[in-house]
This record gives sequence, structure tokens and C-alpha cells, in this order.
Amino acid sequence: MPFVITPKQAENWLACMRKAMDEVHLSGEIRDYILERLTMTAHHMVNHP
Repeated sequence: MPFVITPKQAENWLACMRKAMDEVHLSGEIRDYILERLTMTAHHMVNHP
């Protein structure tokens, strides 16, 4: 991957995704499912300590 992605950056991205879901008032099981999938993706993309 041409970009360095650290655990901190992954967590910051997830915070942005949570804020986006808040802004559209997404809640319940669908929010939990989406956040679970986004978390897996964020951690998969980490390529630098």
C-alpha cells in the first residue's frame, strides 16, 4: 500500500465513521453491524506500528 496507516489513524477514521452515523441518526443492530465491519476493515488496513 502506498500510504502509511497506523493504529491511531485507523481509530481516528473509525471515530469519523461513528460521527457520520450519529449525524444520520443510525442506531440499533444495523449500526452495530456496520461498525463491526468497519472496525475489521480499519484494522486490516493498518500497515505500520
